[in-house]
Amino acid sequence: MKSEKSRSNKYAASTDSILNEYVLHLKSTFGNNLFYVGTTVDDNSDISRLRDVDTLVIFKKMSLSHINFMWKIINRLHSKYNIILDTRIHDINQLSTIPLTQQYLLQKFLHDKLGSNPFKETIIDNDELLHSAKDELDNQAGKFVKFSPKVLSEANQIREAAQIVFDALRVFLIFEGNPICNKENTCDYFQEKYPEFSEVKDIFEAYLNPNSIIDVSSYLSDCIALLKQLSYHTKEYSLRDAVLLINAPSSQLPHPRDEYLSYDHNMPLGLVCLTSFLEKNGINTTILDAYAENLGLISIIDRIFDKKELPKVIGINSSSPNIHIVHNLALYIKRIKKEIKIVCGGPHASIATEHTLSTGDIDYVVVGEGELVFQNLVSSIISGHYEEANEIPGVATRNQQEIRYIKNESYFDLNNSPILRFDKLPLDRYFGVKKRLYLHITRGCSYKCIYCSVPEVWGNKVRKVSIENLIEHLKFLIKTYEPSEFQIVDDNFSYKNCKLIKEFCDLIKKEKINIRWKCQVRADQLSLEVIKKMAETGCFEIDLGVESGNSDIQQYIRKKLNLARTKQVVNEIHENKIICKSFFMIGFPAETYSQIQDSINYSIELKEVGLKDIAFFPVMPFPGTEIAKITNKEVYQGAIIDEVDIGERTFSANRLRKYSAKPEVSLNDSFTPDELRLLVKFAYERFNSSQKVINLEEEFRKFKLDEEVFVYGI
Repeated sequence: MKSEKSRSNKYAASTDSILNEYVLHLKSTFGNNLFYVGTTVDDNSDISRLRDVDTLVIFKKMSLSHINFMWKIINRLHSKYNIILDTRIHDINQLSTIPLTQQYLLQKFLHDKLGSNPFKETIIDNDELLHSAKDELDNQAGKFVKFSPKVLSEANQIREAAQIVFDALRVFLIFEGNPICNKENTCDYFQEKYPEFSEVKDIFEAYLNPNSIIDVSSYLSDCIALLKQLSYHTKEYSLRDAVLLINAPSSQLPHPRDEYLSYDHNMPLGLVCLTSFLEKNGINTTILDAYAENLGLISIIDRIFDKKELPKVIGINSSSPNIHIVHNLALYIKRIKKEIKIVCGGPHASIATEHTLSTGDIDYVVVGEGELVFQNLVSSIISGHYEEANEIPGVATRNQQEIRYIKNESYFDLNNSPILRFDKLPLDRYFGVKKRLYLHITRGCSYKCIYCSVPEVWGNKVRKVSIENLIEHLKFLIKTYEPSEFQIVDDNFSYKNCKLIKEFCDLIKKEKINIRWKCQVRADQLSLEVIKKMAETGCFEIDLGVESGNSDIQQYIRKKLNLARTKQVVNEIHENKIICKSFFMIGFPAETYSQIQDSINYSIELKEVGLKDIAFFPVMPFPGTEIAKITNKEVYQGAIIDEVDIGERTFSANRLRKYSAKPEVSLNDSFTPDELRLLVKFAYERFNSSQKVINLEEEFRKFKLDEEVFVYGI
C-alpha cells in the first residue's frame, strides 16, 4: 500500500526537504507560539518519496490569521512541488473541546513522539472512550451518506470521500488497542489485520490517484459499505433461535425511481413456501423482501443489524443474474457477525453449487426443494449440531477446497404444503401495484428444452397438489387477503393435455369461486374446449412460451411446437376474450438472420390474430441448461441490468427494462452482446409497428446506425 512513486527528475525536491521548508516557514513566522509541528507518519516509515503527507500543527494560542497564513503556505508548497500536506490544526487551549476519540489519538501520538503531551493531567475513561468511538463511527457513516450524493468525479471530492473512511479507520483501531494517526500507517495496519477488507487498499490508491477513478458509483459504494461494516462490527449482538429469509435485490443499489415492481411483479413464492412450512413446524421465521422494498445492499445490512438480537440463520434466494449480489451480501454479513450461518437456495444454488460456495462466505447450500431439507438444516444449526447438518441429504457445504454433498433422493409431497403466509411479505408494496397472489400447483418438468434448467431444479417428473387441497387453500387466501387475481406460476400446468386445468376449472365452477386468474401453458396442449373452460372460470390471461418462429430452431431447441397450430391457439384465446402473451428468444448458436427474421415476422402474425403482448429474451447459457453444455459456455450473471434505456418511454424501451437486460455474452457469432441487445430492441419496435422484416441483415444494419446515440459501445 505504501506509495513508491518515484519522480522522473532526480534533482527534484524530496519530501523530507519540502517538509523541512514547511516547518521552517512556520517556525520563522510563529516562533514560540508553536507547541508542535511535524508529520504524523510512523518514525519507521520512509517518506522521502511520498507526495501526500499527514501533518499536525498545535498552537499555544491560535487565531484566524494564523490559519489563513498556514493555508497560504500549504497552497504555495502544493503549487511549487505538487505535494499535498494534509494538515490538522489545533489550539492547545481548546484540545479538551474536540471529540474524545480525537483527544485520545492526539494524546497517544504526542506521547509516543515527544514523551509528553498537553493532556498529561487528563485521564480518559476507557468506557467513555469506547462509547465515544462507537458514536464517532456512526457519525462518519452518516456524514458520508449526506456527502456522497454531491460527489461527481472531481479529485477533491474523491479524496474527501476517502478521508472520511480514513478517519473512521483511525477510530476503529481504538477498539484494537492500536490507534494510529497517519492515514497510510492506519491503512497498512488495518489491511494486515483484516486482509478480507481488500477495498481499503483500493480506496487508499484512489485517494492518491483520484483522477484514475472511472466508476465513481462503485467507489462510493465500497466506501459506505466499509463505513457501515466498521460501525456495526463494534456493536454487541446476541443470536436467537430464528431464521431470516432475504429476497435478494436485482441490483446492488436501489432503483432510482422505485418503480421496478411495476415492471416485474413477482412475489418470492419459494421463500413464502419455506416460511409457511417452518412456521408450521415451530421455527420463528421472517422475510426481508429487499426486492419489493427497493433496498440496496447497504439498506439490507442496516435492516439486519439495527437490532440487538440477530437470527442464527439467514437464508438468501439466488438466481444466476443476481448471484454476485448474493455473494456480496453474504460477505458483508460475515464481516460483521461471522457466527451467523448463511444458507443459499434457489435455482443457481441448486445447479451451480460449487460456484455458490466459492467465496467462502456462504456456509450451506440447499440443493433442489427446500421445505424438508431446510427445516432439518435449521434445526441442526439452532441445536448446535453442525456435524449433523453436514450429513443432511440435499445440503452442500465446503470443507476447505472440497464440496461435501449427499444427494437427496426423495421429493416433497406437495399435499403437505401448509397455507401460504403471504402476510410475511410487504403486501402493501405489492398490492399498491396490483392485488395479485401467486400459486404453485405442480413442480417438475418432463420436457427437455435446451435453454431451460427447470428439470435440473425440480426434477423431470411432474408432481401436483390435489385439486381438493388447492381449492381449500384458494378459499382461505381469498378470504384472508382479498386479492383481485391469482397467477399460477407452474411450468407444467397444462401437462397431460390439460387434465389438471380441466379439474381446476370444474372445481372452481362447482365451488362458485369468483376470482380472476392467469397462467402459463404450452400451446400444443390447449384445445378450444379447454380455452372455453378457462374463460368461463375467470382466466384473463394465458402466456405461451413460443421461443422461435422458425421450425428448424423449434427442433434444435427441443420445443417442437407446431407453429400453425400455435397461431390457431392464439386466435382461439383471443376469440374467448382472454389476453394472450408470448415469449420469444433471440440469439441461439448458429441461428441465421433469416431464422431470426422468421421469429420477428411470426410474432407479428400472432399479433394479427390476437396476440396482445410479447417478451423477447436474449439467449443465455445459464448453469444446468443443455445449451451451456452444447456451447461450452456458462454465465453466472447472465445479464446486466443497466440504465441505457431509462430515459426513453417507448414500447421497446419499456420492455427492455422489464424483460431483456443487457446480455453478458452472445452465443451467436454474428452478434456481440451489445448488438444482441439492440436486435431485441429492433424486434420490439417491429412488433409494435406491425412492420414485417424483408431483409433483416440490411434493415438491422441501418437500425444500428440510427441507434448510435445509445451507449452500447458499437
